[in-house]
Amino acid sequence: MATLTVTGYGEVSVPPDEAKVDLSVRTVAATPGQALENVAERARSLVRLLDELGVPPPKRSTSGIWVNDEVEPDAEGRRDGRFQAGERLSVSLPVENVGALLDAAVSRADAYLEGPRFVVAPDNPARNAALHAAGENARARAEAFAAGLGLRVGNVAEASEGGPVYPVVRGFGPMDAGPPIEAGQATVSTTVSVTFEVEPA
Repeated sequence: MATLTVTGYGEVSVPPDEAKVDLSVRTVAATPGQALENVAERARSLVRLLDELGVPPPKRSTSGIWVNDEVEPDAEGRRDGRFQAGERLSVSLPVENVGALLDAAVSRADAYLEGPRFVVAPDNPARNAALHAAGENARARAEAFAAGLGLRVGNVAEASEGGPVYPVVRGFGPMDAGPPIEAGQATVSTTVSVTFEVEPA
């Protein structure tokens, strides 16, 4: 039996499920111990803020702690005798809470910010919907291809997902609280490779 293999593409647009933000606090002191102690207190303040905003412990994690010289040594190897310490927290939270978190983290904890990055949850139905659309697209492409060759598409002989699903974010409007945040519309897309049996039309 002759076969025809095509690639199908599918995409579905949905609001992102949550946002990921990196928050860090930093301080400078005369000794490494003092710098670490100072940054620990500020980090505890940031943790209390996350508690107040209802960010559960599983949605936050310490992603880095550091203590180092504040500046590089000069040509003669001398330093200014001060040390910098910092701690970084990675946080995941609902999209609608991002603005409030960023506003409070800066105003109350004097935190530095990285992000936000918007994501679609692994169990979001949009991922299966994208696969469904990709399968339909594969059959439509196969039928068009086969018709041009004077063939008719039959049963599926083999099928596989072509690769991972990547969400692409497109802006749709700001959050209500805190600084303007373009949460975006996530387009979840995927590809499939399908081999169809074909026969003369």
